[in-house]
Amino acid sequence: FSMSGIAPIAIRQGVRIARPMLACSRDAISAWAHDNHIAWREDHTNMDARFMRNRVRSELLPQIEHYGAHVRRSIARGAEILRSDAEYLDALAARQLDSCLCSSQKAPEVLLIERECFNASAEALRRHMIKVLASRLQVSVGYDGILRMMAFMRNAAAGKQLDFGGGAMAYVDKTHLHVTPPGYNPGLSAHITVPMTIPGETRFTGCRFNTQVLAPEECSLKTVVERCDNNCQYFDLDGIMNPVLIRTRRPGDRMRPLGMTGHKKIQDIMSEHGVPRYLRDRIPLVVVGDEILWLAGYRRGIGAMLTERSKRILEIRLDDEHQ
Repeated sequence: FSMSGIAPIAIRQGVRIARPMLACSRDAISAWAHDNHIAWREDHTNMDARFMRNRVRSELLPQIEHYGAHVRRSIARGAEILRSDAEYLDALAARQLDSCLCSSQKAPEVLLIERECFNASAEALRRHMIKVLASRLQVSVGYDGILRMMAFMRNAAAGKQLDFGGGAMAYVDKTHLHVTPPGYNPGLSAHITVPMTIPGETRFTGCRFNTQVLAPEECSLKTVVERCDNNCQYFDLDGIMNPVLIRTRRPGDRMRPLGMTGHKKIQDIMSEHGVPRYLRDRIPLVVVGDEILWLAGYRRGIGAMLTERSKRILEIRLDDEHQ
């Protein structure tokens, strides 16, 4: 979408393209070849009027030169100025994009961009940031595609997705844009179920669960309320009659969320929380029998609730595997 497309050296889908004589006129090159006894060879397609570049060269430029011989030089000079400006903006955009990037703990191959950081950048810089992003993913995105991505980053509701082009996909949650590279495969082709170690540590799809069993004097109900968050939950261990398992979601999964009456589909809960679709098969569920106790990192169920009579308190903490 910028004059960087006519740069002397450009990168196109990982291929380095050099045009060392781009700044030289045809007459200058022809004269140099003649003086150095180099035979001139003409590409026969240069005269084919079906191509716009040839119509511009053979029809439009001669008409423009009626307004002065300097016009062609002025156009070339303007193109060079725009090209150098575009190079500067691309370098600036690359640094700004890097400042908005953060690591994806659940899927390291996915690019994670802070929406607030991106949207706070100047509009011209945002266009070039998307251009740099496309270059890193080795996909081709035109001007309209860049505008679509800018609007998507600014306005899309959590859980929405956009085809970025070339097989790359973009997803948004409330705070981040997730961009999967072309051909991305989350790597989970089957349902996974593992028993939870109590007490101890259990690793599962890029995360780990740390558990411990506490006595009431070690952890009062008030303390539980203060400590509970998306990554830490407490359960009445004596209210759990079957082994505690960690598994991925299955078709038709439902849970009884805390604070609600009745059941709700896991898919709907994930959608409400803006979990990108490519991640949904990686989100762990803590289950006992047929009951889902916790959609880990997002929503607790009503099973195995603590009471004043609870004797053994099960603490489950969710951490990134690399922490």
